[in-house]
Amino acid sequence: MKTCLVFAFFLVAVFAAVQAEENDSPQTLPRRLTVRAAQSFGRCNQKQCDADCVKKGYFGGLCTLTSCFCTGSRS
Repeated sequence: MKTCLVFAFFLVAVFAAVQAEENDSPQTLPRRLTVRAAQSFGRCNQKQCDADCVKKGYFGGLCTLTSCFCTGSRS
């Protein structure tokens, strides 16, 4: 029984070592695409921001304190 446990532990250790070697490549995430829409003075209108960005071919827009940012390209 003891040898069976030692053998099982050995197999688990070997399997873990093999998996660790295969996953050496670093994970890279693609950068989010954000494009500044036309500069608007004053407050940003969310509906207008979304509409302008959709017309330009993006998924939508996000209002910040200073301007509108288009997010996600459809192409």
